[in-house]
Amino acid sequence: MLTAAGVKCSSTTLDSCPPLRKVVFTGGHDAALAAVQSGQVAAAGVEKRILTSLEKKKTIDASKIKIIESHEVQGYPWVVPASLDAKLRADIVKAFESITDPTLLDLLRAKAYKAVAAADYDEIELEARRLGLLAGK
Repeated sequence: MLTAAGVKCSSTTLDSCPPLRKVVFTGGHDAALAAVQSGQVAAAGVEKRILTSLEKKKTIDASKIKIIESHEVQGYPWVVPASLDAKLRADIVKAFESITDPTLLDLLRAKAYKAVAAADYDEIELEARRLGLLAGK
């Protein structure tokens, strides 16, 4: 999102992204939100699920945070070795997709599970390559 807005970040010097005066790596989404709330930084990239959770817990004051843009990407895949028996793999997928108990889903921090494929992450891979973070292809 930053580079699409004209910020010039380098893949070798990630702490320099003109015209931003300063780039800070806080180590986590919660710390990034705290840095925005306190005025240490002007903006941060965070996962909305974490923002919502911290607002509910009153860890973050929602009146001090404004979402200026959002973009959905696939999150948190569960993976198995390609060598795993195909039927067992299908059974595992079916088991996750059949979870509907809201209490269990909340415990797993999920709304639902669905099967994904490598192609679902093509956008992320293309962006990483465009930024020079991956070599090849």
